Amino acid sequence: INAEYMGKEALANRLLLNILPAEIADELQNQLLRSDSLTGLSLTVIPEVLVELLHRVFTMFDMLCLTHNLEKIKTIGDAYMYVGFGQGHTPTCDVAATAVMVAAKMIGLAQKVRMDNSPIDMRFGVNTGQVVAGVIGTTKFCYDMWGPAVNLASRLESTGVPGRIQVSPHTKALIQHKYSVVSRGELNLKGAGMVECFLVEADEHIEVPPLQPDVGILGLGTLSRLHESTCTAFATTPPTH
Repeated sequence: INAEYMGKEALANRLLLNILPAEIADELQNQLLRSDSLTGLSLTVIPEVLVELLHRVFTMFDMLCLTHNLEKIKTIGDAYMYVGFGQGHTPTCDVAATAVMVAAKMIGLAQKVRMDNSPIDMRFGVNTGQVVAGVIGTTKFCYDMWGPAVNLASRLESTGVPGRIQVSPHTKALIQHKYSVVSRGELNLKGAGMVECFLVEADEHIEVPPLQPDVGILGLGTLSRLHESTCTAFATTPPTH
């Protein structure tokens, strides 16, 4: 009986870590013990094929986030959202640079996946700022984050360029020591007003990992806190014409 209990506890721990960042999962666990886009394709591809495609692409994105200590937050239809927390001894500029580097790798991976013999071009939006993150509600738990920084990242993505990474002035200031950027001028972003936007120049030295076979990851998911100096990123593929 004790072995069965330990096995179930280990499974519960793995599922918890699959939805929450480790430090928050530990905190929640202790409490319990005490008590990019594919929008265009979605209009032209049958659902079964689209879901299979999303699963393949997003599973590879999951692996990239795990490899580079970034947190996948959620998928929103055909969009993928991840974040890098600026905590401990990790400088915010390093977190921002990592978020951009991973975005570049994701673009490269998506372009290797063919749909009707055409590559998939994703667009990315990256912003840096404060967010409130946590789990709300009592059913269908989902770790999420909110705040103007998240909204701006979303707007940067939706006004972005296929196959490119668009960043905010704050993120641009943090990554310009490592990446070349070019200004697009000011764009009128919904909810943010006129914001100068920047496109990250392609870095030919970034190595895109090979395509991986299909891998399924089952996740199951309160805590809310203010995370400072974070990079939030949205990615979707643009509509096809």
